[in-house]
Amino acid sequence: MILQVVAAMVITTAWMTQAWPISPIEEYAKVSKVSLSARCGNEEVVELETTEYLSLIFSTNTQQVDLPDDTPCVFHVRVDVLDRSTEKFGLWVSGQVDFGGASEDSSCSNSYLSVADEDDDNDEMGHKSRYCGEEKVDFHTREDIINVQIYVNNPKKESVKITLNLTPHYLCGGIVAEEKDIMSPDFPQNYDKDYGCLWQIQAPEGSGIKLYFPDFELQPKRRGNCQDYLAINILDRHCGTELANTTKLIPQNSMMIIFNSDPKMRLKFQGFRCTVNFYRLTNKDSLMKKFFD
Repeated sequence: MILQVVAAMVITTAWMTQAWPISPIEEYAKVSKVSLSARCGNEEVVELETTEYLSLIFSTNTQQVDLPDDTPCVFHVRVDVLDRSTEKFGLWVSGQVDFGGASEDSSCSNSYLSVADEDDDNDEMGHKSRYCGEEKVDFHTREDIINVQIYVNNPKKESVKITLNLTPHYLCGGIVAEEKDIMSPDFPQNYDKDYGCLWQIQAPEGSGIKLYFPDFELQPKRRGNCQDYLAINILDRHCGTELANTTKLIPQNSMMIIFNSDPKMRLKFQGFRCTVNFYRLTNKDSLMKKFFD
């Protein structure tokens, strides 16, 4: 039975003190904690707002399910991030498993925790990790879904404890209505393949937009085309180091920045950092604005 647990969960408020090691965001905002106690035989679906994180706990000592002898305990939860705007979010799973020595083999084929960012078993682009024995859980994905499965071969004889936090992680994109830096995913580390990011920049009325690129390193052109590129208002595409230490003045108060990386090739390029500022339009700027409208 699939249970919608969002409304039934206990929601408390907590400050996040953990930081994603490759995040361009220096601090997390205040977020809400959603708690879930995993039960044998349950299949759950959790929908997280981007300002929420899921705290999941499991212990064989607290299970009240009357399972026949030699019947395994199986629990599954799918977690979705509700990223409704142009912002893209991934998920970070962290925590600890302790199977009490029940799983000694390195393949974790007996009792285990499985974490996967694939929609189903036929998803060839997904990643899956298994944890057993006594170890830390550290799973990062840029997908906005996670499937977690707990499998205990003999819950009446095995002592298993699992604690997990599943936290949405900002990747790129969104609405920019203030002066700030925007960056390629994972900057200053290298960006990955197959990204599509969209920033909508909105300056105050009567203002233009100034873009400065202190860092800009994308894949160079191949056969005269940009496979990875940053586009200013869709058509103005740049790659390689074309925009490094350059400034772009946009004499209008609204524009788009698009970043795309090649879906097939994973190359080692740092990406970009762009400082967005606003400036007051002059009469001369107003004449130039006609060419952008």
